Amino acid sequence: AIERSIGLNPKYFYAYNNLGTVYFAQNDLKRAEKLFRTAIKMSSKVASFYVNLGQVYLERGDFPKALEVIRKALKMDPTIMNRDNSLSIPSPNQKPNPNKSYNLARLYAASGDAERSLRHLEEAVRNGFTHLDWVDSEKDFDAVRDNPKFALFLSEARLKYRVVP
Repeated sequence: AIERSIGLNPKYFYAYNNLGTVYFAQNDLKRAEKLFRTAIKMSSKVASFYVNLGQVYLERGDFPKALEVIRKALKMDPTIMNRDNSLSIPSPNQKPNPNKSYNLARLYAASGDAERSLRHLEEAVRNGFTHLDWVDSEKDFDAVRDNPKFALFLSEARLKYRVVP
């Protein structure tokens, strides 16, 4: 249906983004990336297109590129990460990836969303992430460092893994 809509109106850039999400769900990251890039090329002012492209890079494990692209989205719309639907494309990779969770924690922290940042950091630690010293040195976490729940979690995680800043 989406391909048909593109055939009927090839200038409708949202259709390319939507088709990209279908390919993403099918774990066809190459096609998904191409379609998200097409949507961005057609309309470079839609922040969610960059978030979707960032998801492709997160799935591939290219965290620097994912952070770069999603930060572009944050510059366009600082609230994009605070919405209920942000970063909601279901991951085709069912295996937990602690580095992906850590980088999502960074992105949510940078947008000031302590709750979501903490949720992803907890997931990262649960799945084997132990580089809590990275949290101390990463500026992205500055916006949420003073949150009591965030600070308590870090303190308890350091004790559990005997990591002292």
